[in-house]
Amino acid sequence: MAPKRSNTSDIKCNLEEYLNQNYEVKTILEKLPEVKQYISNIFKTCRYDKKDFDFLFAKTGNTYENIENIKIVQQHHNITVTSVSSLMCHCKNKPKALADLLPKLVDFRFGVLKHYGISFSSIVVFLKKVSLNDMPGAIEQTLETLVKQQKDGTYTLSPQLTKVLEYCKCSLYNIAGLLEGSELNPSTA
Repeated sequence: MAPKRSNTSDIKCNLEEYLNQNYEVKTILEKLPEVKQYISNIFKTCRYDKKDFDFLFAKTGNTYENIENIKIVQQHHNITVTSVSSLMCHCKNKPKALADLLPKLVDFRFGVLKHYGISFSSIVVFLKKVSLNDMPGAIEQTLETLVKQQKDGTYTLSPQLTKVLEYCKCSLYNIAGLLEGSELNPSTA
């Protein structure tokens, strides 16, 4: 009986091994050392399916969209590796999970929250409470609750959250403890 051929989709590799097989992505990341380090810190030396790295580094047209998204997350929204990793701590498939999260993590409303001094690490507390199964949905629900569009088209903190932050003189992280178990409605605080 002939030995079974290994399916290429079942190949496991760490990030460095993957990059050694994908010259184009490796070249791009070598030109962006901060982005490469950010990604390396998320995946560390763990091994994942090659197909999941292929999914993360999929090319859309002439662009590696997820590499661009990581630059935005890192540079403009100042979202730390620790915060992203804590969202995915129970994920067995981190490359795919990161690819699924990135479109939400580049949402401009994180910039609004950053402008008001609300760090992403404070929001992680809400996200862990809301849903581990549908993290993109949980992120959207959290952003819809915390950031509201005004009549003039600009975005600001929700009126309820603004009142709570002003009157309680506490951080969003402390408020998360108050809201534990609620439907993420700051007016209940």
